[in-house]
Amino acid sequence: MLPELFPKKRKLKMLLPQQKAQLQFTRIEVACLLANAYLSTYDNNNNSYTELEMDGFRFFGINFSTLWLFSSSNISIIANDIHHETITFKRCPITILDTPDWLTSSKPVCLGNVLPHTTVEEDQESNIHVCLSRKYQGGEVLGTAAGVEEILFCERPECIVSLLVSAPMQFNESFIVSGTKRYSTTEGMYSDVVYSGEDLDNVLDISLVIVDQLVSWKSDRYKPDNLIRELNRYYSGLGEWKYKLSELPALAAGYDEPHFHHKLTSILLLLVCSEVGIQYRYHCYGNEEFAFKLQNLFEMMFTTKKTVGEVYIALTEYLEHSDNMDEFQFLAERLNLE
Repeated sequence: MLPELFPKKRKLKMLLPQQKAQLQFTRIEVACLLANAYLSTYDNNNNSYTELEMDGFRFFGINFSTLWLFSSSNISIIANDIHHETITFKRCPITILDTPDWLTSSKPVCLGNVLPHTTVEEDQESNIHVCLSRKYQGGEVLGTAAGVEEILFCERPECIVSLLVSAPMQFNESFIVSGTKRYSTTEGMYSDVVYSGEDLDNVLDISLVIVDQLVSWKSDRYKPDNLIRELNRYYSGLGEWKYKLSELPALAAGYDEPHFHHKLTSILLLLVCSEVGIQYRYHCYGNEEFAFKLQNLFEMMFTTKKTVGEVYIALTEYLEHSDNMDEFQFLAERLNLE
């Protein structure tokens, strides 16, 4: 059943796959839903309190039964910070008709700003944060892992409600959560993450753009034929800012482990930001060597006025003929950057 704050006449809608839709809740409504999750009042399947047919769609269980230590302080903070502000949960599928022609795009590559020692969670200058999740928004929300996506949801616990109202993301979708606040800070990553204190001064209204990276663990993610699919998935969410440039949008992204797919993801996000017109900040979590190489590549592409289409073609050729060559070295040679 739903909390009393949600009368029977107001059924809780679900954001289902391939349906562009959004839900808005007041902050007190989100606090109420989250408090019930904290008390673990929802059933195991999370589907008995809605009249929508849920067959074929699994929803992530958000009961906090095994997560008390991570959540108690956050709940109390939310309960004491109730305003008439709204929080928006938006599902963004995209079709090929809505996407740019990456091959022929003449948009100039923007100058990405690479930050060696900072993290996405700490970024208070960007109003968009990219969250690379795993199937469900927020990954496993501190169940068995504590990567960037789980930490973002832990520090902004209002995001957890997105799991209650949305089925898993599919390959051509992203998810946007807007209006949340950061209530706590953390230190460390993965098994070393710990709660480090309250953050009541952060009033920055950011939007989380969440993209499923489940296929990053599969060998076909960056095959040449799938490169457009990856670009379009990021564009499905970030493209929402294409007509909001008066807001001076800035994107924060990053990862602490620059594996093969993270390196390419950093470049794909640069192309999408260039296409949409978003400032781009990439955080490297203390990896100075990777930060230096990435910033050098970004600056060379910017100063030589490379286009999105030119870099896309070079990436395709790298995936077809790289022969294990370093990604950045191949792009520098192919684009005549050296």
